[in-house]
Amino acid sequence: GLEQAGLFDVQVRERIGYDASQIQGLIRIRQDIGQENSCCCDETDDDAAVSELAAACAGKIWSAKIFARKPNAEDD
Repeated sequence: GLEQAGLFDVQVRERIGYDASQIQGLIRIRQDIGQENSCCCDETDDDAAVSELAAACAGKIWSAKIFARKPNAEDD
């Protein structure tokens, strides 16, 4: 897709996969933001659901550092 957009020498220089504990932490951050205005919830059920979701997603969520070059405008 990046090459189709006109970039060249596209390289994935680093790929970082997230394990279950890292994913669980990301979910918790999102939950904390969403619950600032909440007055009630069952944290026990919530903990189990978050753990299950994080385990299912482990190794499937990742980030990458991608480098590419774009042509000079006068080269067109």
